Amino acid sequence: MPGATTHRPVSQSTDYEEIIITAAPHKSSRFDVIQGTSVLSKEELEGALMPTLGETLAELPGISSTYFGPGASRPVIRGLDGPRVRVLQNGLGALDASVTSPDHAVTTEGLLIERVEVIRGAGTLLFGGSAIGGVVNVDDGRIPLEIPADRFEGDARVMYGSAANEKAGSMAFTTHVGPVALRAAGAFAQNDDLQIPGYAVSSRLAAEEPGLPRGPYGLAEYTETDRRSGTAGASWLGENSMIGASYGVMQDDYGVPSEPGEPVKIDLLQKRFDSRGTWGNSFLIFDKASYRYGYANYSHKELEGDPQELATLFSNKAHEARVDLTQKEYGDLHGTVGFQILHRDFQADGEEAFVPPTVTTNFGLFAVEEYHWGDFRFEGGLRYERQDVEADSINFERTFNTASLSLGSGYTFWEDYLVGLSLSRTERAPSAEELLSDGAHLATGGFDVGDPGLQKESGLTIEGTLRKKRGRWSGGLNMYWTRFSNFIYQENGPFCNPVDNPAGLSCDPQPGGELQLRTFTQNDVDFWGGELTGAYDFYQSKDYTGVVDLAFDWVKTTVRNGPSDTLPRIPPYRLKAGLEGRSDVADLRFEVWWVREQDRVANNELPTDSYVMLNLILTVHPFPDQRNVTLVAQGRNLLNEEARVASSFLKDKLPLPGREARVSLSVAF
Repeated sequence: MPGATTHRPVSQSTDYEEIIITAAPHKSSRFDVIQGTSVLSKEELEGALMPTLGETLAELPGISSTYFGPGASRPVIRGLDGPRVRVLQNGLGALDASVTSPDHAVTTEGLLIERVEVIRGAGTLLFGGSAIGGVVNVDDGRIPLEIPADRFEGDARVMYGSAANEKAGSMAFTTHVGPVALRAAGAFAQNDDLQIPGYAVSSRLAAEEPGLPRGPYGLAEYTETDRRSGTAGASWLGENSMIGASYGVMQDDYGVPSEPGEPVKIDLLQKRFDSRGTWGNSFLIFDKASYRYGYANYSHKELEGDPQELATLFSNKAHEARVDLTQKEYGDLHGTVGFQILHRDFQADGEEAFVPPTVTTNFGLFAVEEYHWGDFRFEGGLRYERQDVEADSINFERTFNTASLSLGSGYTFWEDYLVGLSLSRTERAPSAEELLSDGAHLATGGFDVGDPGLQKESGLTIEGTLRKKRGRWSGGLNMYWTRFSNFIYQENGPFCNPVDNPAGLSCDPQPGGELQLRTFTQNDVDFWGGELTGAYDFYQSKDYTGVVDLAFDWVKTTVRNGPSDTLPRIPPYRLKAGLEGRSDVADLRFEVWWVREQDRVANNELPTDSYVMLNLILTVHPFPDQRNVTLVAQGRNLLNEEARVASSFLKDKLPLPGREARVSLSVAF
């Protein structure tokens, strides 16, 4: 039985032995990948899992969220969100409508996740030139990639959270018939309205808008959820090759935080088919070929009022396919080339159809190469994309051609130390929402106005890395600077009221207006920041280990020659310190989060206050020899702090949950 020191901590920030799949042509450890990475394995997910993907990842270095309550939340990476953060499901896009608006849920089922990888920086070129902020790859194992060792294998999980009377559970199992592996999985999650410290509406907003209803004390109305999902998959696995497919359905009914007395609910349905295969026999100059294909039929109804009536219907039918060709190794040189195609047919009908029906087609070619020379490691990547955006209803069509390039070098100057430097120049075409939005967007409290004349944006990034992976001390430092040209963002304007006129819907600026005018514009913007992590094993014995760890991240933006000197909704500095005791049977972790106030805000944007959040996490393995049963008990926000997420549109209308107990039990069989 290995000693307790081999058990990984709840915080994964300094474990550089993890294998990275998403960002490298060949499997590499986190230590060897030059750019910033984070990994949540299945074990770490037991303590990190929250109702949404954004919340689950929000405590990793450099990641915040678009927090929209228990129903919807996307990751914000290094201050970048929306189309600049690509959420993948098993290597392909989520193929939902979450990029259109932060109140639209990501259709990945957290309860079925096996592993999450987060890639920041140049490694994102494999998965899209638009993913300048980063890539989040969620692996839920729906297509089996190996034959189970036993006839039946599986796992089950149940969870409870007190802040919203959250009840959730999942089960998955895999079996096989000869060389064919079969897998089925299902999950459910329900919660009531969220309990919060104080009022939903912040005191700052209440002071700005006297008479604004603040909602009931201690409760965030219209935040209930009810989600069901299921998948079935099969694979034929040969000696060097495999082919598999899966089908999944997700149904998600959740409330959207809105004005008191005006309930809004989203009724979401996605049906998705996936296929993937690998040909493991060498041919020409290639050692292996693989493909992935996904098709999703997504729709959601936005229901408003009491009784609730259909206000807007969103639909998104999307195909995505990619082919990766892994080259044979020539000495110390290896790499991957490939192509990717995405076709998206998006439509919105009803009161909140702020984007006309659009068809977006994206075609990409990419190549990533690695070369090892002694203790040096060199990486290079190139991606070309062509994007077409069409909206027949307004006779609109535009085509963009973009090219992105990355170069990097790492040097292992001692056995356990690495220093790296990477340089990338990326280009991104504007999305359909940025080009063509024109209408009321009630979920974010805005009236969105796009610009059909937007040009592609480009960014030049320099990132430095320093890491130590083993010994009593371990940790890493990533620092970056990006200069964007023609950066696309929403400029906050005055408050206004929608007005119908012969030319269409417009928004008339008025004091105390219902919506904020937000216009997509372009400017030159600088981003700089970094992530610092470290851990020290201050006590080691045969049975016990004591660890103290630290994480700090920051990002700052400067808009050059703009109406405001910073971008809206930029996360503030954050510091996390943890104290953890580990043994084979149980781990006990105490952590404290300090999040600085965000007082450097854009025009017509309110600051957020600082807060301190205390968490206590107990992880128990009743059968340490097998480690097939895991019990996690958490006390979160023990001080019942009013914490508001600066990167959320709802920061002044919805705080994070109050004091909460969370319990989960997982069993592998």
